Amino acid sequence: MKNDSIQYLLKEKLYLLLKDIRSSQKGILEDSNNPIYLHDFRVSIRKIRVYLTQLNNYFNNSKLKQFKKDFRYLAKLT
Repeated sequence: MKNDSIQYLLKEKLYLLLKDIRSSQKGILEDSNNPIYLHDFRVSIRKIRVYLTQLNNYFNNSKLKQFKKDFRYLAKLT
């Protein structure tokens, strides 16, 4: 039960971070002069990358490597 609730909370947190990325992306595209959107986008990506690094036990190793690679790519773009 304890693991289930931790997994649920982590899933919810990652979902919210992904949602933040989407809304920041929309803001960047609509108002590229506002640096807050880019900042929020980058912070959300960094937080997800930290979670992925810390949560090796909860992810399939090959999927985890791909997620890390994808988010590292997004971070480099910005």
